[in-house]
Amino acid sequence: MANLLKGICDSCKKPYEYLYGDIELTIQLKFFLNTISSKQINLLDKTKFDNFYRNYIEQQMSQMGEFSEERINKTLDNLYQDILSALTSEEQELLKRNILMDSLVTIVPMYDQTKVGTDEAKVIFSQFLRLNFLGGKTYQREFKNHQIITTSEDQRFMLCPKEETHTVRILFEEKI
Repeated sequence: MANLLKGICDSCKKPYEYLYGDIELTIQLKFFLNTISSKQINLLDKTKFDNFYRNYIEQQMSQMGEFSEERINKTLDNLYQDILSALTSEEQELLKRNILMDSLVTIVPMYDQTKVGTDEAKVIFSQFLRLNFLGGKTYQREFKNHQIITTSEDQRFMLCPKEETHTVRILFEEKI
């Protein structure tokens, strides 16, 4: 579940939306990474992925009355491609070559620091990823020229990507 915050900047008067939490893809990726760490299975291997996910997909489809081998295979292929596209080639290589201990995946609001002070400044939603490997090695996804948006100390204001100050007053919060 994700939280959508809506507010208006007291300084520049622009409206902004901020999304935090889990959307469908992050939930799928969390399950994928948790399975790799708990079962130590290389789910990046398509055969191992299909073998692991097949029973789960079959159960879901039979409950929905949409059970067919062709549909199961298409769902497995789509899910595999969705997960691979959510990981960079560097992240995939790290997962293949290291023992994953745990991970953190979530959606966070960010802004492009090169757009501060311009009308092009906006909030974007990005997938934050941290991978912790055996031996203490940690990988954290980086975003060139982008910064995660923070709240004010009293958590009443969000950072405005145009002003780069905590001047966005939160008016509305919705669980989505």
